[in-house]
Amino acid sequence: MCLDLVAKHFALCSSKTVAHSESPTQFTDGEGRSWLFLPKAEAADSPGQDDLESLLQTHTSRPKWTINSYNKGIIAQPTISPLIGTGRAAFYMLYTMTLRSPKNMPNTELYGWSIEDGRDWFKRTYEHKANIIAYEDILVVRNPTDNEIGGFISILRDEQPPGPSDAYPQSRLYVSDLLIFPQYRRKGLATALLHAAFERAKLPRDQASGGVSPTICLTVFCENIGAVAAYFKEGFKVDDIVWVIVNLDQASQA
Repeated sequence: MCLDLVAKHFALCSSKTVAHSESPTQFTDGEGRSWLFLPKAEAADSPGQDDLESLLQTHTSRPKWTINSYNKGIIAQPTISPLIGTGRAAFYMLYTMTLRSPKNMPNTELYGWSIEDGRDWFKRTYEHKANIIAYEDILVVRNPTDNEIGGFISILRDEQPPGPSDAYPQSRLYVSDLLIFPQYRRKGLATALLHAAFERAKLPRDQASGGVSPTICLTVFCENIGAVAAYFKEGFKVDDIVWVIVNLDQASQA
């Protein structure tokens, strides 16, 4: 489960984010898009629940909006169904995927490529999202021969207090972005970035016997078959499916 980290990532992308509520998580980002993330317990409630319908009516009255829910019944809500039926909104299915034993993640020889801190490059390249470098680790893979950047990975760290049966805090790494530019794909660069991000994020206790390695989680649209297959190959497993509804006036990826 990492939908809470998805929400945290999008909220941190802009310094102009305005929070509306914490439960459920609801905010408007710096570009004016309003986000609603329904937690698992709330999403499982009856689709006809009055307070949920009222929440959806308020949320969809905004100019740009996105809704994320674990319950596919969200698309049948009286507020949502007509919007989809008339082409004013669309829904997508999003896998949440987790790698629970990243100690066994395969490494990849880079054959001339190097992995380095990418915060300065990210700030220059993605100015509208530069706020995120204060909260997430950015790594790039670079070819020293021609100084070209082959891709990057962005990681949001999250550490929860240990539970009653846990000896250590539980650490999660959310891959908020992993992009290999088209001309550099099929060279093992994505695997190398995943491995490097995990290695650099480990705490000293992770390397000692009995330490707990972080769990790596990410999201990917179900229709992106190539990416899903690649993550399966790296050892990721599907945890759940999230239903993403986006208004089509200014649709963007969730």
